[in-house]
Amino acid sequence: MDRRRFLTCASGVLAASFGFEPRPVLAQSRIRVLKQEVDGLQRRWSHRTISDPTGSAPTRRIERFELRNGDCKGGDCKALPGPLGPQTRARIERHVVTDLSVGQRGQFVYYIYFPSAEYSFLPNVITSAGQIYLYDNPRSDWDGGPLWLLESDPGSQRLFVKISRFYTEGGRLQSDQLRRYPVGELGRSIPLDQWVQVVVNFGLSPGNDGFVQTYLNGRGVMQYSGPTALPGVVAGYSYGIYQIRTNQFPGGAQAIPLQVVYYAGVGMARI
Repeated sequence: MDRRRFLTCASGVLAASFGFEPRPVLAQSRIRVLKQEVDGLQRRWSHRTISDPTGSAPTRRIERFELRNGDCKGGDCKALPGPLGPQTRARIERHVVTDLSVGQRGQFVYYIYFPSAEYSFLPNVITSAGQIYLYDNPRSDWDGGPLWLLESDPGSQRLFVKISRFYTEGGRLQSDQLRRYPVGELGRSIPLDQWVQVVVNFGLSPGNDGFVQTYLNGRGVMQYSGPTALPGVVAGYSYGIYQIRTNQFPGGAQAIPLQVVYYAGVGMARI
């Protein structure tokens, strides 16, 4: 089968699948993009769309994200209070806001590649690589938080999926961690130098009919049932490299080595 039949455009060629099936079947249902931007300190190397350097991506062109020495911008450079002490951040991410709303079901799909020559485990630093984000629409500042987040463990090579709960405070949409699920170990069940397919099925609901299901390379790795959203929000997604606690890396943020991640076939759709 032609590997490029999986996804044919970055704007959202996705799939419908419910329950833990051996292989989610990718479909072609699109959604409307309300807003999109690249966030972070944008240097000439930070974010580029290039021809596939691996020879095995599901698309001919891929997106390459790169951070150097804890690259930060604005408020990310300030050590803000966190649960494990003051922390600075670094990021280069693409954010996309869609019209997928409460009462609807969606799917987020992307392929991710960690090149071993340019990506390494960072002690004390949490790195996220893909989020489903909920936004308070139609607020002009797009308050919100991540419903689903794929992130690293600061003390090991393990990866986790984090699910958030949502509430309002002072008229603004807020979120905090609800559950955290181990889903694999980088370099072992989640290999380096290979494309990994990430598929997330989700239902947006303030009630118990909400759900989130995650597949890595077609294997079900977590599922959650329960509230996933508040009335009035819309869903979007972000991907790239987002680092938290960069100041706690041994030697400080400036000592963080080069980090590169590739993405291909990224998109979201209704299911």
